[in-house]
Amino acid sequence: AQNNSDSLYFYNQSLNNLNIDHKSNTYLLSNPISKLGSVELFYNNYSGGYKPVQQAQKNTLVGLYTEGINKFGKFTTSGYFGFTKTWQDSLIWSTKGLEEDHQPYYYGSIKSGSFERIKYNLGGNVSYNLIKDKLYIGGGTNFMYNNSTRSTDPRPEVNSYNIIITPEATYRFKNQYVGLKAKWGYGTEETSISFKNNDFKLSTN
Repeated sequence: AQNNSDSLYFYNQSLNNLNIDHKSNTYLLSNPISKLGSVELFYNNYSGGYKPVQQAQKNTLVGLYTEGINKFGKFTTSGYFGFTKTWQDSLIWSTKGLEEDHQPYYYGSIKSGSFERIKYNLGGNVSYNLIKDKLYIGGGTNFMYNNSTRSTDPRPEVNSYNIIITPEATYRFKNQYVGLKAKWGYGTEETSISFKNNDFKLSTN
């Protein structure tokens, strides 16, 4: 009794397909959806002591996420924007910027402290029908920026960002789509650490 028109965001299989479509113009063109949009505001709170040692005792997140698809004339477009603010309490053994489990211990942060993180994600795809219903050209871009700071010695500030650009061409043969995509990316992470207490700054222990 379910179909794409009434359960796209509530039916796991169609939602997974939609997430894939956002990553490529070729997938997007083969999708029959012509207009789609969603906006999500969220608040999450997690706490507990049963956790890996490099995870916080308490995590609080608030954020906004919006995405959409629009096909008009010879153009097919999709885009998304996400913003997340995170507060973490009692985080030790870590000065990491991005939330990645495989980063090593930072032995200088044996004392628990509070982290604040701000993260932006935005990007999209656009394609143009160069030869009617045959050849499509376009591309996409994705951008991420993350800032993390800690309010207890050591006091790191970690700024991370990356950008990915993906030019793409798609050829349609009847109901089949063949795409060719290239990917170029650049990213960097800058870390600075400061101390307010000289006992920590000058300690070799």
